[in-house]
Amino acid sequence: MSEIIFNDKLFKYELKNLIKDDAKYNLWIAPLILELKNNTLTITVENTLFKNKINELYKTYFYSAAKLLNYKIEKIEFHIAANENNQNAIYKNRIYSNNFSAQRELFYTNQISIKLNPKFEFDNFIIDDSNKVAYKNAIIVAKNLGQLFNPFILYGEEGAGKSHLAQSIAKHILSVQPQINLKYFDANFFKDLYLNALRRNSQLEFRERFRNADIFIIENIEELEGCFSVQEELFHIYNNLIQKNNQLIITSSINPLKLVDFMPRLINRFSTGLSLEIQKPSNNLKIKFIKNKLEDCELFLHDDLINYFLEQCGNASLKKIDVALNKLIAYLSVTKKNINKITIDEVFSKISNIPQAITINDIQTSVSQYFNIQIDLMKTKIRKQDILLPKYIAIYLTRELTNFSLQKISNDFGKIDKSTINHACKKIKNLIATNDDKVCRVVKDLTNLICSKS
Repeated sequence: MSEIIFNDKLFKYELKNLIKDDAKYNLWIAPLILELKNNTLTITVENTLFKNKINELYKTYFYSAAKLLNYKIEKIEFHIAANENNQNAIYKNRIYSNNFSAQRELFYTNQISIKLNPKFEFDNFIIDDSNKVAYKNAIIVAKNLGQLFNPFILYGEEGAGKSHLAQSIAKHILSVQPQINLKYFDANFFKDLYLNALRRNSQLEFRERFRNADIFIIENIEELEGCFSVQEELFHIYNNLIQKNNQLIITSSINPLKLVDFMPRLINRFSTGLSLEIQKPSNNLKIKFIKNKLEDCELFLHDDLINYFLEQCGNASLKKIDVALNKLIAYLSVTKKNINKITIDEVFSKISNIPQAITINDIQTSVSQYFNIQIDLMKTKIRKQDILLPKYIAIYLTRELTNFSLQKISNDFGKIDKSTINHACKKIKNLIATNDDKVCRVVKDLTNLICSKS
């Protein structure tokens, strides 16, 4: 059998058909340099930020396109364009580069136990006044599946312990009933699964797969804001599960009763269960968390150094404290230095050099400077044409470059309607899809500017 020769243009054509969104294809896929050798697809991108976007949102499309063309891809590797020739090729092919903050994707598998975080169990959950009510009720739910508190909803800031409790429930149930039908994933992944089912015209299989779950856990429900077709599907799954007394567990960064751009009847369903807020952790909880982590690594830190470390963390969430602590532990393992204030300062000095997440103010400032208009005009409802286009571009870039909710975007752009946000994004998206030279150039320039500052 003769070897199938890889045709990157044909491959991109199939990717474009799979993605079914000309604007997103032009922004993310068209600029890529693709090579297939020894069953390894090499994707050359301009920088790490651009690589993350492709890897997190579009990687599955490459396997699907390969299957359609009978190409065999066993693995995908990303290369950063380190030389001038590759960089020039990317600039020549692309409309503009982009950065997208990492999105957490969980899982969806019959062998869910191997995917659960081994550290997330009831026994090692650190209890504090901020979370003890949620902790006690999570145990009640685990021992009375589908009988009490259905749905069971946990909400709070990132790193508060929502995933820890949700996975603890899952682990307890699997230890008692190993064959139970348990579905557990992130809302963003659920959305992708549903959209893929629509493309394959396999909605019936999709519904059966989820409506027969004995326990259904979905994280970050706020990610479904504005996705009404997905909300509709979730609504019917919700009803089916509750009618069968099957357990539904939801986590959210905000109170689900205050979600915007959500179907009112779905919000009403949320109100029928038990919603508990996990409040910000106290200083004592943070100290316990640090001591437990250090103990696991066979390290010891005096209380004065732990307090100093916490001072450097400021008001960071437990998740960010964990990241900083991991960097401290890794730094010490490499340098073999003793832990003191100097080594802690050195670690935080290195952390401060890591690019920060893009903020809405970053985008508004860059756009206002680019168009030479006052930044305050971005935050009003003025509809002058010379203000409207820059504002629409700023809104579009906010949706593309950040993960802020529609409510946050609405507030920061003068409390505009959600329909205005969607209209702005659609307008700019259509202009990019039709290769409007002016808009493409502006968006490219601004994206490069914003990403370089982050």
